[in-house]
Amino acid sequence: MRVGFVLTETVDGRFVPWESFLDWESYVDLYCLALARRGHSCTKYVPSIEATEVKIYRHKFGHIVKRVPVHHPVLYPRWLGRKRKGTHGLTTVAYQLQSLGFTLNLIREAKADRTDLFHYSSYYSSFFVPAFVTRVVAPMLVQYSGGGLPERALPRLAWRSALAPSFAAARSVLLGEYKSELEMLRGQPGAGAAKTRSFDAPIVDTDVFRPVPRDKAVTRSGFEEGATNILSVTFVSKRHSELLAKNPYLLVTLFAKAKKSWARGKLKLYIAGFGPGMDDLREHVEAEGVGGDVKLLGRVKHDSLPVLYSASDLVFVPYPFERLNEGSVTYESFACGTAVAGWRRSEAIPVEQPGGFLVDLQPDSGATQMVARLADSAYMRSKEAQCAELASGVSLEAGGEKLEACYNEAVANRAASRGRGGP
Repeated sequence: MRVGFVLTETVDGRFVPWESFLDWESYVDLYCLALARRGHSCTKYVPSIEATEVKIYRHKFGHIVKRVPVHHPVLYPRWLGRKRKGTHGLTTVAYQLQSLGFTLNLIREAKADRTDLFHYSSYYSSFFVPAFVTRVVAPMLVQYSGGGLPERALPRLAWRSALAPSFAAARSVLLGEYKSELEMLRGQPGAGAAKTRSFDAPIVDTDVFRPVPRDKAVTRSGFEEGATNILSVTFVSKRHSELLAKNPYLLVTLFAKAKKSWARGKLKLYIAGFGPGMDDLREHVEAEGVGGDVKLLGRVKHDSLPVLYSASDLVFVPYPFERLNEGSVTYESFACGTAVAGWRRSEAIPVEQPGGFLVDLQPDSGATQMVARLADSAYMRSKEAQCAELASGVSLEAGGEKLEACYNEAVANRAASRGRGGP
């Protein structure tokens, strides 16, 4: 099967320089690797505001990546994008035209690639709005990968209405156990329970991410021996950026609060990550008075992460969770046998989670919750014991098998629909 992955939440890899984009091990890249091992071929399509023609690359995992222009000679000519360099267009209207221009260019490429199925990796983007048009080429399915609808009633209604045609065209919706998503989809035209398929997004190469003996890992990592070491792997936005989905600044504040009540030797925090906010984060560490106990590791090679995970007593993902089932870091850590913590999105969400725990977003109570658990050796061992089973469910083998089943169902449904005279 020839699968086309459409990254609707990404424009030119907006989080990193494009040259680094091919080194990412995102969900989609790992999906491609898993499917290749099952005999399928994959192409990843990325909207590009910079490219004037399709640019073709090969990811380090072997699959093809294409930067597809968003510009269209009639709908979205290049002069619209030039007037405000670095933005997505002049107006909301121009932004929507950009998404339709991309979709028409995508269809042309997909025909040339003889694509059998489209897999849209998100639906909280204007690039998903015209996705229903692609069904002239191949069936499509969509997957939740983060984000949320507008909170105000009228904008929310407008956005739901804009998404409706593409949800109606989709053969299935891949979704983890997200209460907010299930509630949204329950009332979304064309996206009822019959289309929803259970599928947690993360997937991990467990041949790479596996436990390293703790004493050896501590030595190789350079972490302080005898200390309780917390690791966070995160992108670092500027402190007041709109892209601040993960918040290492709040984590540093939480850590500073935790140190005040920690009574079991040294407590250390290591932050592995990169981004435009590194200077801001460094200043925040000093402002919180924990410069001697927080080390910024910068960008770390992906294949070096198993040692860091294994050397850690806890991995903290600075993100508000509904369940501790999101993010590559979460499951990479599970695969290395280390428990994970994060924030709970609301007080209604349980603190206790398989493989770890969640704490309050409020730093004082969050620090109290974290210290109580981290200081309890028996408790932490019980959480670590759960990690291997959690990781096994998102291995390349398990993920590839589940994806293949979803794809076969979508293609079969398409054939049945055409037999009845459907699209």
